[in-house]
Amino acid sequence: NSGVNLEISDFTSNSDYFEFSSAAFNGSDGHVLVFGTVQDNPAGVDEFIANNKDGNIVAFDNNNTQITGVGFDLLSRDDDIWLYDTSSGYLYYDEDGDQFMDDAVTIAKVKNNGNVIDETTFASSDITYEHDDHGDAV
Repeated sequence: NSGVNLEISDFTSNSDYFEFSSAAFNGSDGHVLVFGTVQDNPAGVDEFIANNKDGNIVAFDNNNTQITGVGFDLLSRDDDIWLYDTSSGYLYYDEDGDQFMDDAVTIAKVKNNGNVIDETTFASSDITYEHDDHGDAV
């Protein structure tokens, strides 16, 4: 399923949020929201390159804590990986966390007042999972 044609033009953090059924996702420890851009890769598959600030990737866990560590590898986490392209405004779900876009699912184009958003205007906690005791969406 692809959200290529879905556009949210007035997203406001802490007021608006994305809610997904937890049964549809794999992360056992939560999720990570990574900010960066999709770029051409010489191998022919577009790749998501995380933004870097002060030696750390611009990525936050589901509690909005920045993920730190030089050379941090998203594949080392047992979390769901969400990618936000700060150039186009697209939000993606990357099930395997490899940051290659051939298998990433496009959720929606997310903007505020027609502008792309960033880590100051889109919090990782704006992505939530809903479940009951049986793992089903309620």
